[in-house]
Amino acid sequence: MKGDGLDSSPERLHLPCSTVQTLIQEAYGNFADDRFNAFASVSISGGPDWMNSALYQIDAKAESPQSRGTMNGSMLRALLADRFKLRTHRDLRDTKVYVLTVAKNGPKLRPYKEGTCVALDMSDPDHLTLPKVEPGQSFPLVCGMGRLSDKGYDLPRATMATFCRDISSKLDRPLIDKSGLDGVFDIHLELSEAELRAGDPASIVAAVKSAIKRLGLDLEPATAPEGILVIDHIERPTEN
Repeated sequence: MKGDGLDSSPERLHLPCSTVQTLIQEAYGNFADDRFNAFASVSISGGPDWMNSALYQIDAKAESPQSRGTMNGSMLRALLADRFKLRTHRDLRDTKVYVLTVAKNGPKLRPYKEGTCVALDMSDPDHLTLPKVEPGQSFPLVCGMGRLSDKGYDLPRATMATFCRDISSKLDRPLIDKSGLDGVFDIHLELSEAELRAGDPASIVAAVKSAIKRLGLDLEPATAPEGILVIDHIERPTEN
């Protein structure tokens, strides 16, 4: 699908050099509810091999100005249905996960302290207002976003669900919150970059589990039903 190279605007959706797999992940994952969620994703099942290899450029114009969430969410879903004849349905399947629980002696978590992080509106990442950083100073911690440094792994102003979602990206399977803990916390794990870059998934899991135990929590392998997006039908689009 050829485009005219225009940048995205309130009336135009421009997505260059994307696989269909990426487009589906964008429309049904990151913008599933017509709002941007950097941590949202959807497992996709089925579909031909070309979904992961053929590249397409999307240029679509709305009839009136729309939010970025609408353009990359419902508008992109409609375009996939129209141009790629995409039909899907939702299903559940058992998948391997880790579960986060409270250890025998109870949690040792620090409640969130005002001022420990900077809040950023991530709903429109293309127009973020970043805090000013003086020369020689490091960028401040961002609320709800993990950061690994020589001091360890820090995730300020986080719920247990936020923590599980963030640390899952370091593991070989999703981490599901079964702790039953409410509240917002400043989480610090004694983890090194070397431990998280070990290459061996078992070593990484062992390091994360050990660090989590020091917070009075535990991590164990399990199975759980996972929502998936099943591709029922898709076609290569014709040229514009």
